[in-house]
Amino acid sequence: MEDVDLTDEFINSVIGQGRHANQSFFAFTATPKGPTIEVFGTEYISADGTPTKMPFHVYSMKQAIEEGFILDVLQDYTTIREAFKLVKVSEDNPELIEGAASKALFKYYKKHGYTITQKTEMLMANFLANGRFQIGGKGKAMVVADSRANAVRYYLAIKQYLKDHPQESAGCDVMIAFSGEITLEEMPMEKPFTEASMNLDENGKYITTDKKFRKVFHSSQYNILVVANKYQTGFDEPLLHSMYVDKKLKSVAAVQTLSRLNRTCFGKASTFVLDFENTEEDIKKAFQPFYEESSMEGATDLNVVYDLRNKLNEYMLFNYDDVEKFNDFMSKQTGKGQNAAALGKLAGMFRPVIDRYRDLSEDNQYAVRDYLRKFTRTCAYITQIVRLHDKDLFAEYLYTSNLLRLLPKSGKDIVDIDDKVRLEYANLKETHTGAIILDEKKVVWVPGGATAPKKPNKKKDTLQSIIDKVNERFDGQFTDADRVIIEGIYRMFMDDKDVKKFKKYASDNSTEMFVNSLFPEKFKEIVTQCFLDNNESFQKLFNDPEFYQKVQDIMAKELYKSLRKDS
Repeated sequence: MEDVDLTDEFINSVIGQGRHANQSFFAFTATPKGPTIEVFGTEYISADGTPTKMPFHVYSMKQAIEEGFILDVLQDYTTIREAFKLVKVSEDNPELIEGAASKALFKYYKKHGYTITQKTEMLMANFLANGRFQIGGKGKAMVVADSRANAVRYYLAIKQYLKDHPQESAGCDVMIAFSGEITLEEMPMEKPFTEASMNLDENGKYITTDKKFRKVFHSSQYNILVVANKYQTGFDEPLLHSMYVDKKLKSVAAVQTLSRLNRTCFGKASTFVLDFENTEEDIKKAFQPFYEESSMEGATDLNVVYDLRNKLNEYMLFNYDDVEKFNDFMSKQTGKGQNAAALGKLAGMFRPVIDRYRDLSEDNQYAVRDYLRKFTRTCAYITQIVRLHDKDLFAEYLYTSNLLRLLPKSGKDIVDIDDKVRLEYANLKETHTGAIILDEKKVVWVPGGATAPKKPNKKKDTLQSIIDKVNERFDGQFTDADRVIIEGIYRMFMDDKDVKKFKKYASDNSTEMFVNSLFPEKFKEIVTQCFLDNNESFQKLFNDPEFYQKVQDIMAKELYKSLRKDS
């Protein structure tokens, strides 16, 4: 490599890095983070001598809201706390990796049919009573799911809700946006769900293009859209008024997702968000950096990239001969692709490195992957800021970029608990309603450094212990004694002489009619009898009106579904 001529493409690539006097780059962004400001910002020295960069011009979110160019999506924001309890139903009590098992338990709750139905009832009741009548009756809603599978579940639940409430939902219909195919584990015999097969235009034809999708949703045919990643950014629909979030949102993703609502149009004066996953503080933390002006204080330490290279070298996976051999081979390749022989030779170069990687402990494998990602990302970033003129570093960057793609993927800790647990109960409670107020302050970003890898939690515990910890985190308002009360009322109702009459009520009436009009009197009759039979156990029902109402609502909804199935 030392004798390569300056006209060599490799050297030209090195020289081409960084800033050039004859080039100007401009960035336009609504969410300027520190790296963006460092690359594109205007330099100046602050009063204390600190090098600082700021945007050349700022039209802040705050100013745009005040001048009416966008709406404030945080003005009417409701957060919901999810409470639930899981019980172990299997006889075995296996030891599992705690972090992976906890995620699996929460995922089980999130995809559970009762959970989806309960949230669907809440969001649909809200939209049908309020959102659809906004913007002169043209108001639309977006439901944000945390996975493609759950997006399909929401779509099916909303379709069922519309079918069960024909009068209240007249004129409403739902679309769904996601990529690829989805097969639901609870519906294995169904054909895979696809976006095209689930969305029809006014003529009953499949919607197969993005342009047609946007056009149809903008029309009066549809007013609810369920999404999973797709259309959380770059979707411009001014008629969107309400958003129902069932996904953890952070930083830029939170701002971009919720900003689907901020478009203005004639007759649109407000927005509404109902959030099942994020707290008021979560959303405030995400929006605050982008509300007013922000700047970058200090500069990225160029030595960070060398520190990361040194960390990688400690694992002795490869040496400079490997790097030189790879780059020499790549410089001789021509055309857009490589033939099978060339690809085979390339794979052979990396095979000894991958074998050495496989011999590392699991913790060291994790560290290597982490340092490789940080090294390649930092190297690519720094060369946008300055011209390093370090051909050895650039050669190693090219080598490690390819190595990272070829390393075996880390085996995920897959924990299957679906047949080992049961959802005992679930409860949704409002925790905040109203505006989320942002602070009027400027944000200062600071450069990051070469941080050590954070090792994943591999601690093991028994399934029962992990369930107890999850239940403690998402504790509800029902104790074991409360469960005894609920089960007692349920048994008494199923043995009641009027149960056949209530089966007919359930089959002939909507959920609301059954829950709010037909069931309460029977519930009162049964709990009064329970109280007379066992004063001590059922005293809480009469001492706590909120508890009484909660039990009545849960019983009514569960019995409604159960009786309709049996009728």
